[in-house]
Amino acid sequence: MKPVDENDEEFLLKAFTEADRDNDGMIGVKTLTRTIRNLRENVEEGKVAALLKRSGIEVNKQSNDEPEINFGIFLKLYRQLSNVNDQDAELKRAFEEFDIYKRGYIEGSGIERVLTKLNIEYAKEEIELMIEVADTNGDGKVDWDEFLQIFKNGEDIEG
Repeated sequence: MKPVDENDEEFLLKAFTEADRDNDGMIGVKTLTRTIRNLRENVEEGKVAALLKRSGIEVNKQSNDEPEINFGIFLKLYRQLSNVNDQDAELKRAFEEFDIYKRGYIEGSGIERVLTKLNIEYAKEEIELMIEVADTNGDGKVDWDEFLQIFKNGEDIEG
């Protein structure tokens, strides 16, 4: 199933309206998550929760009071999710470029090879520092999750 285009407001309004069972123009966060996952089957629940949090919508799993959103917020969140997925795809391609042996992790040799290919001068110590900063589990390699954390958290890898 191809994800619904973020600019297809008519289709998204129809999906929102179908999810709005009591026709009050609002849907709960659980319904939002379910609706978005129906529209974009590859969406992780955590991504929806992170977008909600960034938008100032706190979800308290211990509470029975579920925050509700209107169509405008639904549309905004759906579009943001599309942008996040595009960014993740770009990051995945970059990761795969550095993962020269296709083992699911980056080693210093992968970084060296890419920098050499791009004619970028570097010192061995700089490569070691990059790995050290990104390698949060201490195994001497940078896996996909560690690579993603650098970009998601905006960490400074210069030390």
